[in-house]
Parts: sequence; structure tokens; C-alpha cells
Amino acid sequence: MKQEIGMKLKDKSAIVTGAASGIGKDIALVYAHEGAKVAIADLNMDAAEATAREIRDNGGKAMGVAMDVTDENAVNDGVAAVVKAFGGVDILVSNAGIQIVHPLEEFSYAEWKKMMAIHVDGAFLTTRACLPHMYKSGRGGSIIYMGSVHSKEASVLKAPYVTAKHGLIGLAKVIAKEGAAHGVRANVICPGFVRTPLVEKQIPEQAKTLGISEDDVIKKVMLKETVDGEFTTVEDVAEVALGRHPRLPGRRASGSARDRSRAAPRLRASLTMRTPDRTSRFRTLRLDSGDGSAQSGRARSAMPARLSRAPRVVP
Repeated sequence: MKQEIGMKLKDKSAIVTGAASGIGKDIALVYAHEGAKVAIADLNMDAAEATAREIRDNGGKAMGVAMDVTDENAVNDGVAAVVKAFGGVDILVSNAGIQIVHPLEEFSYAEWKKMMAIHVDGAFLTTRACLPHMYKSGRGGSIIYMGSVHSKEASVLKAPYVTAKHGLIGLAKVIAKEGAAHGVRANVICPGFVRTPLVEKQIPEQAKTLGISEDDVIKKVMLKETVDGEFTTVEDVAEVALGRHPRLPGRRASGSARDRSRAAPRLRASLTMRTPDRTSRFRTLRLDSGDGSAQSGRARSAMPARLSRAPRVVP
């Protein structure tokens, strides 16, 4: 049965990398439901097309695109195909990523370079391919990088991942400065642990390396500093990518600004964003202090920030 399509992203076109599964897929589904034309860019073309077909079967517009984000030609060709099919690109969600877990001294150089290539080079290549089209359109655009709590903090066993995720915040700041004159914004979404296949794979690996049980990995490592002791959900992240605060199960949409600001306690790190007046200044919102203190849910920034209103992600 076809679902009713929303209008928030009507006439917008979006490219979401790593969108055949996990967080990327949920973002693509939410965007399509809000009226966007969505390109499902993924290394696995069959899976990408399956997700695109799911969107089309529900009344949306989507196409699958084979894309290795570490391959310059593949990225350029993929973006060109989307622009030809959709008439442009308004939103890029650079989401593709992997995880490799070792103590630093056990990482091979090849593993280090692989992590950097997917997370950092991939963000650069897709951004570079999309920006000229956003500039030329005159409509501006939105670049969204999938960061992590590790964009702000560190964990053992994840040296290249933490390094790469920190780097995305720097890249977003540069894009915001350079894109300001063209109406292009840059955001980094920094969720805590999301129970995707990527995280599921880490649980037994970390248990073995740390010499603890899988249950202890979940409770004492992954969720140790969360407010509610729960995983972030892919739905949480997709709602933020759309510009809405996710809600806790059972919480009503109405209520105080404080309630609404606390509706996403598992998004533990920061959103680095352009300010509404399109200058090159930045604000950082902390949706959780990370230590479970009474400060959780308050804005922590040198500049005023409102948590009762989510950042816009489209022009």
C-alpha cells in the first residue's frame, strides 16, 4: 500500500551514501516520505536498487546508484547520473562508513588508510562533486556529514575511526565558510551508539579484546555514559537529518521546551551548524553532557542556542 507523501522536501533532490542499509537507509526513507527525490548511493548496487524500489513502491521517487566513495571516478559519475536524472542535487548526506576495532599498535597501515579513505576521502570526494551543482543552481544546498560521539570524544580500540570522525567537523566548518556566499550549509550529526549491523559486529570483537562479556560491552562501554542506558535508534538519527527532534517512546509532541530538548538524550555529541543569518559563525549544541549530570539536555555553547528548534537541513 502506498504511503501518503509529505511536503517538507518537495522538489528537493538528495544523495545519501551508504543508504542501502542502516542509518543511511532510514534517512533515505524519511526524505522520500517528505517528498524528496532520493539517490540511494551504495557499494552494493543490488541492495541500493532494492531500497530505491521500496521507496518507489510506496509512491516516492528514488534511484539506485553504484558508488564506491573512495573512487574519484565512481563518485563523479554517480553524482553526474543523479543530476541528469533529478535535475540537480540539493542535499548530500555523506553517511558511508565502516568500523575496524584493534588496539592502535595492532592496526596495519592498510587498515588505517582504508578507514581514512572511506570516512574522510569519501566525504571530500562526494562534497567536491556536489558543490558545483549546488552553487550553479542558485538554490543553495545542504551538506550533512554522519559524525559520531567519537567526533567529540574518544574510545579505546578505535584510533582511525575517532580520528576520521573528528576530521569531519573540521571539514564541515570549511564548507560552511566557503559555501556561505552560495547559501550552502554544512552540518555534522553526532549520534551515540546506534544498534546497526556495524555496531553488532563490534560487540563480540570488543568483548574478546577487552576480556569482558558481550553484555558488559553494551552496558559498561557503549552505553556507560548515556542518560537513559539505551541505544540511539536509526529513526532518531533520520529525524535529526530532516531537521526535527526525535521523541522518546511515549512522549507527547506537545509539552515544554525543556521536554522537547530532552527528547534526544542519546544524541550525545554535537551538531556543528551554520547560524540562521548565513554568516560563517558556528554554534555547537550539546544534547547530553555525556556524564549523566543534571546539565544533560542543555545547550552548552559560547553563543546563544535554542534546543526547542531543530536546525534546518534544507534551503
